[in-house]
Amino acid sequence: MHTVNQDLFSYLPYPVDVLHEWKCREDFILFCKHNNVSPVVRIILSSDGSLVNSLNALQMTEIQVRVVKQQEILIDTPIIEYMGSEDNNPVTGIERQAWLYGDRERIVFAYSFIEIPVIEDRVLAHIWKRDMPVGNLLSENHMPVMKDRFVISKVKSPFLSREFGDCSDTLWARYYRLSGGPRFKAAIFEVFSPRIFHP
Repeated sequence: MHTVNQDLFSYLPYPVDVLHEWKCREDFILFCKHNNVSPVVRIILSSDGSLVNSLNALQMTEIQVRVVKQQEILIDTPIIEYMGSEDNNPVTGIERQAWLYGDRERIVFAYSFIEIPVIEDRVLAHIWKRDMPVGNLLSENHMPVMKDRFVISKVKSPFLSREFGDCSDTLWARYYRLSGGPRFKAAIFEVFSPRIFHP
């Protein structure tokens, strides 16, 4: 299991309190078994496949992305270590904040760090267009897509709850590493609207 360094949370753009210990996928499934967690929650949070495709099937509507912030930054050591880069020194990267929409409603907040030096120019140019979720971008460029180092938990964020238009005290969230072979590395943090799991 890969644990999440708590220093990572200092980089999140909005205050987020973690309510339970981060769990790897295996421990998450065990937690679900003993806490009557719905199958939809289990499948969406533990899947290493396309989130957008899963949401398309679940909501029966096209999922849209809106990138609200994307900028070049210097990625600090805790995030570089999580991504498993060969050199743990800070590197140039892209910080990206995006919302996924279904039926014009916000359903996922995604916060990403993408390492720049390893990316091919054509892929980097596509990222700067800001018109596609990161995972779909890799598929569009015929790159292998792998998600690993999953950790899942419940979090509390009054700001994100308001942005989702929901009064729920707790939200499901997950962290994972996304790679597209040796030429793409990213760390992704996602928070989910309760609307996904209780349509």
